[in-house]
Amino acid sequence: MPPVSRAVPNSLSNFRQEILKSPAKLMDVATPSPATENGAFIGFRVQPGKNRQIFRKIGLRANDIILSVNGIVLDDASKGAMALGELRQASSVDLVIKRGNEELNLSHSF
Repeated sequence: MPPVSRAVPNSLSNFRQEILKSPAKLMDVATPSPATENGAFIGFRVQPGKNRQIFRKIGLRANDIILSVNGIVLDDASKGAMALGELRQASSVDLVIKRGNEELNLSHSF
Protein backbone atom coordinates (compact mmCIF):
# COMPACT_ATOMS: atom_id res chain seq x y z
CA MET A 1 0.00 0.00 0.00
CA PRO A 2 1.51 3.41 -0.92
CA PRO A 3 2.07 5.82 1.97
CA VAL A 4 -0.45 8.52 2.68
CA SER A 5 1.57 11.71 2.20
CA ARG A 6 0.54 15.01 3.66
CA ALA A 7 2.20 18.39 3.59
CA VAL A 8 2.98 19.34 7.16
CA PRO A 9 1.80 22.81 8.11
CA ASN A 10 4.31 25.11 9.80
CA SER A 11 2.63 24.43 13.12
CA LEU A 12 3.76 20.78 12.95
CA SER A 13 7.29 21.75 11.93
CA ASN A 14 7.43 24.17 14.84
CA PHE A 15 6.02 21.55 17.18
CA ARG A 16 8.71 19.10 15.99
CA GLN A 17 11.37 21.61 17.03
CA GLU A 18 9.74 21.94 20.45
CA ILE A 19 9.72 18.15 20.87
CA LEU A 20 13.39 17.92 19.95
CA LYS A 21 14.20 20.48 22.66
CA SER A 22 11.89 18.89 25.20
CA PRO A 23 10.74 15.33 24.34
CA ALA A 24 8.16 15.49 27.16
CA LYS A 25 6.10 17.82 24.92
CA LEU A 26 5.29 14.76 22.82
CA MET A 27 2.85 13.84 25.58
CA ASP A 28 0.85 16.95 24.59
CA VAL A 29 0.04 15.18 21.30
CA ALA A 30 -0.16 11.51 22.20
CA THR A 31 -0.13 9.36 25.28
CA PRO A 32 1.65 6.10 24.42
CA SER A 33 1.28 2.77 26.15
CA PRO A 34 2.93 -0.56 25.34
CA ALA A 35 1.06 -2.68 22.81
CA THR A 36 1.50 -6.43 22.77
CA GLU A 37 0.29 -9.23 20.56
CA ASN A 38 0.57 -12.86 21.62
CA GLY A 39 2.70 -11.67 24.55
CA ALA A 40 5.25 -9.89 22.33
CA PHE A 41 5.83 -6.13 22.30
CA ILE A 42 4.74 -4.76 18.88
CA GLY A 43 4.76 -0.99 19.34
CA PHE A 44 3.05 1.84 21.14
CA ARG A 45 -0.72 2.28 21.33
CA VAL A 46 -1.55 5.99 21.27
CA GLN A 47 -4.35 8.06 22.71
CA PRO A 48 -4.74 11.75 21.89
CA GLY A 49 -3.16 14.17 24.35
CA LYS A 50 -4.33 17.69 25.04
CA ASN A 51 -3.14 18.86 21.58
CA ARG A 52 -5.69 16.86 19.59
CA GLN A 53 -5.34 19.12 16.54
CA ILE A 54 -1.79 17.95 15.82
CA PHE A 55 -2.72 14.34 16.66
CA ARG A 56 -5.38 14.48 13.91
CA LYS A 57 -3.13 16.35 11.44
CA ILE A 58 -0.56 13.58 11.70
CA GLY A 59 -3.34 11.19 10.73
CA LEU A 60 -3.53 9.29 14.01
CA ARG A 61 -6.68 8.02 15.69
CA ALA A 62 -7.25 6.84 19.24
CA ASN A 63 -5.97 3.26 19.74
CA ASP A 64 -3.68 3.28 16.69
CA ILE A 65 -0.52 1.30 17.32
CA ILE A 66 2.72 2.82 16.02
CA LEU A 67 4.75 -0.11 14.70
CA SER A 68 7.70 1.78 13.20
CA VAL A 69 9.12 5.27 12.81
CA ASN A 70 11.41 6.04 9.84
CA GLY A 71 12.24 2.37 9.43
CA ILE A 72 12.93 1.73 13.12
CA VAL A 73 10.69 -1.17 14.10
CA LEU A 74 9.35 -0.58 17.59
CA ASP A 75 9.61 -4.21 18.71
CA ASP A 76 11.18 -3.16 22.01
CA ALA A 77 10.11 -0.32 24.29
CA SER A 78 13.65 1.16 24.29
CA LYS A 79 13.46 1.75 20.54
CA GLY A 80 11.04 4.64 21.10
CA ALA A 81 13.93 6.80 22.30
CA MET A 82 16.03 5.62 19.34
CA ALA A 83 13.28 6.67 16.93
CA LEU A 84 12.99 10.09 18.58
CA GLY A 85 16.76 10.54 18.24
CA GLU A 86 16.61 9.66 14.54
CA LEU A 87 14.01 12.39 14.00
CA ARG A 88 16.60 15.02 15.00
CA GLN A 89 18.29 14.51 11.61
CA ALA A 90 15.20 13.68 9.55
CA SER A 91 13.47 15.93 7.04
CA SER A 92 10.39 13.72 7.15
CA VAL A 93 8.65 11.16 9.31
CA ASP A 94 7.31 7.86 8.03
CA LEU A 95 5.06 5.92 10.39
CA VAL A 96 3.72 2.41 10.01
CA ILE A 97 0.65 2.06 12.18
CA LYS A 98 -1.81 -0.67 12.93
CA ARG A 99 -5.43 0.43 12.96
CA GLY A 100 -7.69 -2.47 13.80
CA ASN A 101 -6.46 -5.31 11.58
CA GLU A 102 -5.00 -3.01 8.92
CA GLU A 103 -1.45 -1.63 8.60
CA LEU A 104 -1.20 1.90 7.22
CA ASN A 105 1.70 4.13 6.22
CA LEU A 106 1.62 7.80 7.20
CA SER A 107 4.28 10.07 5.76
CA HIS A 108 4.99 13.75 6.49
CA SER A 109 7.71 16.13 5.31
CA PHE A 110 8.96 18.85 7.64
